[in-house]
Amino acid sequence: MNAHVCQTPLEWTTLVDYWSGDLAEGLLARTEEQLFTCAACGQTLEAVIGLSQGIALWGRQGRASGSSSEAVLERLARDNLQVRRYHLEPGQTVHCTVAPEDDVVTAEFSADLSRASRVDVVVRHNLDDGVRRNRLEDLSVEHGRTVRWTLPAAALRPLPAHRLDVTLIAVEPSGEQVVAEYHLQHSPWRQ
Repeated sequence: MNAHVCQTPLEWTTLVDYWSGDLAEGLLARTEEQLFTCAACGQTLEAVIGLSQGIALWGRQGRASGSSSEAVLERLARDNLQVRRYHLEPGQTVHCTVAPEDDVVTAEFSADLSRASRVDVVVRHNLDDGVRRNRLEDLSVEHGRTVRWTLPAAALRPLPAHRLDVTLIAVEPSGEQVVAEYHLQHSPWRQ
């Protein structure tokens, strides 16, 4: 069997933007021509679509968690998932909750991350029965400024009122440096 190997494969980001309808005008014609003439790129697009549909399914089932891009969040919204968003600047405290109709919740943390080669997020849940910590490693950074932490609403809905302290950390070979801190004051949903 002789598999076709593309000499000029389309990048995953281009294919995600194409599928989500967010591809820049200038790339649209070239991308479509490549997709119609290259079986390998067509197969890669099918993989992107399958992955995106899997992410949407995980979001509906309450199992998706981690870093996400603006394009993925917009696609989830177009797939009729309710996305609740919170945007935070360094040092800011935001009151947050999860409504019954929410499928996915995302917190967007802004900071100057243009020079960071890797960004981790440390989350401290300050609960009545103690502090729980977790660390998310190597989150994607959009435009050198934004890190998104996306969680299933089903996982957050049962949490009691508490404060989450979030720290962005730049990880370099020479060590770690705190970039910024943020605070989310979570309250259970009340009508």
